[in-house]
Amino acid sequence: MRSKDILKSALLQYNGTLIIVSHDRDFLQGLTNRVFEFRDGKIKEYLGDIYDYLEQRKMRELSELERNSETKKTLCRIQPQTIK
Repeated sequence: MRSKDILKSALLQYNGTLIIVSHDRDFLQGLTNRVFEFRDGKIKEYLGDIYDYLEQRKMRELSELERNSETKKTLCRIQPQTIK
């Protein structure tokens, strides 16, 4: 058994609260039930494990891209009229 697996097993048996900082998605899988993202001076909470977080973040980013695209389309329609 790898040392990472031994550590994960021990953490899963712990009955308290843990704050884990890791970029290893496989290590985090099944270990967390909440993820906090620190970005652009803000903290956002996501419920679920690391893969739930990644999916939720992807959906949020796609939604933002759609909103930005719609805003650009609207501006392109409005702008030529205001120039005349």
